[in-house]
Amino acid sequence: MKSIKRLRFSSNLDVVKSPQSTSASLEATAMTQPWSEVPQPPSYPLIGNAYIFFKKDIMTSMDKLHKELREKYGDTYKTDAFGDVYLNIHDPRDAQTLMNNEGSHPIIPGFQQLAEFRRTELPTFFSETTGLVSQGEEWASFRQLVQQDMMRSSSALLYIEELETIAEELVEKLAEVKNNEGEINVGEYMKEYALECTGEIFLGSRLGVLKGSETGKMMIEQFEIFTRASLPLFMYPLYISKWMPFYKEIKTASQKMLEISQIKIAEAQKTASNESVLIKLINKCGEDSNVPVAMALDAFSGGIDTTGNSATFLLYHLAKNPEKQEKLYQEICETIGKDGSLCAKSLSKMKYLKACQRESQRLLPVASGSARQTQVEMTLGGYDVPIGTKVIRWGMLATNCPSNFASPDLFLPERWIRGDCQYKKTSPYAFLPFGHGPRSCIGQRFAKLELYMVLAKVVQKFRLEYNGGNIGLKTGLINAPDSDVVLRLTERQG
Repeated sequence: MKSIKRLRFSSNLDVVKSPQSTSASLEATAMTQPWSEVPQPPSYPLIGNAYIFFKKDIMTSMDKLHKELREKYGDTYKTDAFGDVYLNIHDPRDAQTLMNNEGSHPIIPGFQQLAEFRRTELPTFFSETTGLVSQGEEWASFRQLVQQDMMRSSSALLYIEELETIAEELVEKLAEVKNNEGEINVGEYMKEYALECTGEIFLGSRLGVLKGSETGKMMIEQFEIFTRASLPLFMYPLYISKWMPFYKEIKTASQKMLEISQIKIAEAQKTASNESVLIKLINKCGEDSNVPVAMALDAFSGGIDTTGNSATFLLYHLAKNPEKQEKLYQEICETIGKDGSLCAKSLSKMKYLKACQRESQRLLPVASGSARQTQVEMTLGGYDVPIGTKVIRWGMLATNCPSNFASPDLFLPERWIRGDCQYKKTSPYAFLPFGHGPRSCIGQRFAKLELYMVLAKVVQKFRLEYNGGNIGLKTGLINAPDSDVVLRLTERQG
């Protein structure tokens, strides 16, 4: 039976003085412990320690909960909700062991529940496939259909002009809707921008969201309901979830999202070019296939909240750090001018722009982490972990840990720029904003381009200010700001 062992050595070795004591410490710490010894909160019959998730608002404060659990039990501990046991890890070395042994068909725990939910509750739309949440060969076949057009390095750059046009429309709208003091709650407009970009990329046509489309607003509302209510679906067995209030909410929201997607696909088929992701998918699968609808749902759900919330956090960080904002503005002016346009060549020169985007994702990530179900035996945190174990890597804590990043509370884009005095190489497994390996985010190239574009065009046009309290995470299926992000936008002169 294949197994992966990584021996854990104590960090106390750094201060050991004598060779003899060093040797003894190595011998003592090289021994792994059995699975039964992994620490966990007190467990009770039937519910396990699911009671830790019963506290009011706990689902929106998972970062705080797991920070407390980490402080109490260490970097590796179990949680057990009604017999559904997860191993929680925080050490990037354990993340590396886990991800490097995920296999060609990684299994994401929690996706089984969503796939079963789609098959049983929405069979009209998911009779052929459950989309990107499927597992095994079904997932591999589905991903193969769309991967080439989504993951190719040049694919996103084909849309650079279209996305710039959308970003410029956003800038015009922000100028129109800000109040007399120049203030605006930017969150909802970032979601409109993200949805409009997704429509352009996937459907090959505009949705009119920034121009007040009611359908667009309805899509955003339904996706917000789904992302807010669906996190427990990933944590509890489906037979438990069916009896909980959130289950009906996500079913209704899913039905509405799918119905809208069907309508938009039908409209796009009449106008979209043969180069759109949608038309290519229809040509591969046939007009009667449900695959395009499944992909549309995953594309829209991935686009609205992930990119929308990331853009909101990004503007917040620049507004809160005026000296960094000014440094970015200077880069924009030097590269494309005060009113110039972005192209692939100019974008490739904008190191600080990209560093700002990366640093914002580090501080306030929209993904809490990533999960895998082990397919080989391995050692994590010094414990023997059997095949079939569900493991969660809590990336949102790793990215804000001083052992991984110096001065983790500071917004320092310079830490990502080679040659800068703030640059320090760290484990790539401490920061995986788009996941890892075969199941990494399929739309990541488009998401990055959308974020680069909105940041460049907004900062090119406005000076951003923020005068409120610190913004944190409201955790969920997709993390969001824990309060409104109200910025003051002042148009730059000259």
